[in-house]
Amino acid sequence: AHSTTDSALAWAQVAANPPWFMWVHYQDPHGPYEPPDASTAYDEKGGTRLPVLENDHSGLGGIPSYQALPGLFTREAYERRYADEIRYLDSHLKRLVEGLDALGDPPAVLLTADHGEAFGDDGYYFAHGHSVALDQIRVPLLWRPAEPGAPAVERTAVSLLDIAPTLLQVAGLEAPEAWPGRPLPVSG
Repeated sequence: AHSTTDSALAWAQVAANPPWFMWVHYQDPHGPYEPPDASTAYDEKGGTRLPVLENDHSGLGGIPSYQALPGLFTREAYERRYADEIRYLDSHLKRLVEGLDALGDPPAVLLTADHGEAFGDDGYYFAHGHSVALDQIRVPLLWRPAEPGAPAVERTAVSLLDIAPTLLQVAGLEAPEAWPGRPLPVSG
């Protein structure tokens, strides 16, 4: 996340005169869960011990071999390491947004993810794409309009289908009527 944020901010400084669009793709949080600032102490006592699945990337019933980390064997330890990945990414997202805001008029910012991560809800662990369980399909959708008002939580359902109509509206364009999804509010 560190180098991705550095690259995005460097690009934004060169393209500082709007209008512009920037797509920033982070790999964090992603397995294996090894953020640079990970907590070092994980109490493995009393946790749900899982087997390491050699040559099996599905995560069905255990830890996929590509996710296995030395000394970690419980679901709880992996969940804490995943939370460390989230905290690491959050610190760089904050740095990105503050850096963009420092360039002048605050830009619109939209954050989402392409998938969640399995934590055993349906027998899969630390993988994705093998099921449609909520832990794998529920993802964040955070939207900060270019003219932000007071922070708010949208209580109606939103969808990744709302992204394209929202971005078109920000650009002053209308989405075709046949498109699913609806634009999110463009001002706070």
